[in-house]
Amino acid sequence: MKPMMTRDERKDMITKHYIKILGREPNQNDLNYFLNIGITEDQLIKKMIDSQEHADLVKARQEILKTKKKFNDQQTELIRLRNQTADQQRILDNMQQSINEKNLSLAEMQQKITEYQKINSDKTIVKQHDGVNPNYKGTFLDRLFRAFSDLFE
Repeated sequence: MKPMMTRDERKDMITKHYIKILGREPNQNDLNYFLNIGITEDQLIKKMIDSQEHADLVKARQEILKTKKKFNDQQTELIRLRNQTADQQRILDNMQQSINEKNLSLAEMQQKITEYQKINSDKTIVKQHDGVNPNYKGTFLDRLFRAFSDLFE
């Protein structure tokens, strides 16, 4: 059998177990209560573990662990979504750049087509005005030569 502890030893023992089991120092009422009833160390530990305060602490710890896991999962999902958004933004930027390049190329082609059409229309106008009177029908020999040319074609 263990020898009986002194009041100071019991006070230290109560304080030590309060901090260890409940995470706090005992208030004055609890300390006086346990000192006055002369409780043993094993009885004190059992009483503290069976207390509602300890049950609430254990439950709160479980809730904290669940909440922490949920928070970490949501952080991971947030990072994934941010990366996905950044990837999609890069794709959109690349598409916009491609569209701008296409539009620039189309504008250049349109300008070249317009220049080509202008040059060709100028050539047609020059051919029509090559010093020939549009009312001129040609001489008799010209018409005869044209008729034979048309026959043999």
